[in-house]
Amino acid sequence: MLGLLGLVLAAGGALLRWTVFLDIEQFRDDLGVKAATGAPAHFLSEQARRFHRGDGPCLRYIETDALAQEDLDRTADDAEAAGVAGDVMPLFALFLRWAQETDAPHHASDEAEEWLMSVRERVHGLDRLVLALNYGRVLSSLRAQQVSAALRVIGEAERKVTPPVREKLHALWLKHPVVLSVPGSIRLRPELKRRVTAAHMEHIAEAALKWRSAHGTLPDRLSDLHLASDELKDGWSRDIQYERTGAGARLVSEEGEHPRIERELR
Repeated sequence: MLGLLGLVLAAGGALLRWTVFLDIEQFRDDLGVKAATGAPAHFLSEQARRFHRGDGPCLRYIETDALAQEDLDRTADDAEAAGVAGDVMPLFALFLRWAQETDAPHHASDEAEEWLMSVRERVHGLDRLVLALNYGRVLSSLRAQQVSAALRVIGEAERKVTPPVREKLHALWLKHPVVLSVPGSIRLRPELKRRVTAAHMEHIAEAALKWRSAHGTLPDRLSDLHLASDELKDGWSRDIQYERTGAGARLVSEEGEHPRIERELR
């Protein structure tokens, strides 16, 4: 009898620990790590197939490898032509808002619920039991986390953007909504940063050549040109290097993560 009572008390204590005293936020985050680690390669296409309804692509679930290089290049070309190549990444949250507004009618549930439904099918053992006991609480916590994060980043982008830039970015998104998705940005970002670097180098070169026309030689340092600090940085927000080479000079941007970018001044 005492043994049975002990088992009941132990079970009751475990139940309280897994429900009443459970750290929902920590459990939610732990699930996220486990789900990301164990997610199959086709997870996004599976999500789109399961949850998307209606015509057109599912902007919520796009696989990075599914994007054609031609589409990425075309998007970068259009961003550069519109003069917003340097604004795409800093103001990327605007694209998230437009994608959410466009894609929402094609989903009967929100992203948090769809993600948790998929996670529930892949977790096992104690995690599955604890999730079953607290499904509603975990879902509410996940929704609150996503809403808070979205409001923060979107609100920050809205405060930074000017009306003319916002109009150009929206036109760019209307033309390339799939590329300007989160997965698309992963592949688009390096090319945009390279183009921003090249544009800044060209601007520096023009200023340096004007300096030479006025002073008979190129400047000893870039600070002599009195350009804005942002114009002296590459697309990765690092200072562009200035190397004198006899009568000429060289602008350089280099780091292991991307190819060396140069602009000769002669």
